[in-house]
Amino acid sequence: MRIVFLDGGTLDFGGVSFERIEKLGTFVKFKQTSKSQLAARLRNAEVVISNKFVMDESAFKLAPNLKLICVAATGYNNIEIETARKRGVAVCNVAGYSTESVVQWTIAFILSIAGRLPEYVSRSKKEWPKSPSFVWPGYPITEIAGKTLGIIGYGTIGKRVAAVAKSLGMKVLVARIPGRKYSGKFPARIPLDSMLKQSDFVSLHAPLSVQTDRIMNAARIRL
Repeated sequence: MRIVFLDGGTLDFGGVSFERIEKLGTFVKFKQTSKSQLAARLRNAEVVISNKFVMDESAFKLAPNLKLICVAATGYNNIEIETARKRGVAVCNVAGYSTESVVQWTIAFILSIAGRLPEYVSRSKKEWPKSPSFVWPGYPITEIAGKTLGIIGYGTIGKRVAAVAKSLGMKVLVARIPGRKYSGKFPARIPLDSMLKQSDFVSLHAPLSVQTDRIMNAARIRL
C-alpha cells in the first residue's frame, strides 16, 4: 500500500513519529506539494494524508488508485466530500484531538478582550513605570461575569466552551444555524440574528459547510 503525505511540513516540525504509518506500507512524506508536482505524487497513491492541502475534483482525477484520505486535522473542508463519495473514496479526520486547547484559547481571547490585556501589556512598559504612585488607571476593563456569550456550533468544543463560560458567571446562548435541522434532543436554541443582538461575545465552533460558509457577514456583525 502506498501512502502519501502531501503537506507534512504543516504538521511535522520535528520530533513527530510516523513509525506506525510506515509499518502499514510504503510511506512518503513531502514538506509541501505544488500543483505541478501533484500528478506524479498521486499517480500510485492508495492513501493520501492531507492537513491543509485541497483535494478537489481535479486532484481526485489524478489519483486512480485512491481508496482513503486521512485529514490530519478536525476540519475537513479542504476535501470535496461529494467527489470522494462518488468515487468511493473514504475520508476520515482527527476528531477531538485539540478540544481542550481550543476551549482554553477561546476563553483566553475573551479574557484578553475584556481585560484589555494587549493595551495593558503595551502601556505597562511605558506609562506605568513613570507613575509616582505605582498606579496607572489606564483602560477600563469589563468583568465577564454576567455578560452573555453566544455560541455558533454546539458540538464537543461548543459544549465545553459553554461549560467553562458558565463557571465564570457568563450567560450562554446557543444559535440555530440557518438551514440546519435540529431534533428534540438538542438544548433550546434561538435564531442566529436574535442571539447576535443579545450577545456581548460570540464564539464560532461550527465546521465550515455550505450552511456555515460566510455565516458571519458584515450585516450580522453590525447587529
